[in-house]
Amino acid sequence: MDRLRLRRRGARAGARRAGEAAGAAPLLLEEREVGARLPAAGRGRAGFLGVQRLSHSRRPVAGTAVLGRLTWLVAQVTGAVDETPRVRTLLLEADGWPGHRAGQHLDVRLTAEDGYQAERSYSIASAPGEPLAITIERLEDGEVSPYLVDEARDGDTFEVRGPIGGYFVWEDDGRPVFLVGGGSGVVPLMSMIRSSSESTPIR
Repeated sequence: MDRLRLRRRGARAGARRAGEAAGAAPLLLEEREVGARLPAAGRGRAGFLGVQRLSHSRRPVAGTAVLGRLTWLVAQVTGAVDETPRVRTLLLEADGWPGHRAGQHLDVRLTAEDGYQAERSYSIASAPGEPLAITIERLEDGEVSPYLVDEARDGDTFEVRGPIGGYFVWEDDGRPVFLVGGGSGVVPLMSMIRSSSESTPIR
């Protein structure tokens, strides 16, 4: 059995136990998914998320937690929705969760019985104030996503850390917004849509 399978099996086997110190932080979603370049600002009434005319969504948000100051919390699975054969939404409860803003994400950490840890970042799908939810796409060679999509059940626990991200958040200011996303990149947009007021046209 190769090391990948050993590591993946180990992460699944210990996913119900909280681990100790965290390893190196993964690449943040706003760097990995949003990309380094922004399109040029267009014209018209609608704002484009991430474009200069919505500059407030690219500024650090006051009160956003700094990664080094966050602590790991034990989260319990309270429900699951199979969105597609390879995409699943998990509802979570985590004592001490401080709340989040639309567009932020969190880290998930699984710990094996031998101490091996696997850590990944996932966008938060729920609106602020609603029960915490993340949507995960299974990667066939992944260490964390296969467990979350295929094996996690109600009552299972693993560690989460967050919320993270202050450059890709959005707050309703009443202006029309045009959201464009694809694949797993639609998850933070769903949080924004769910948190928007009915008076804000969103396409």
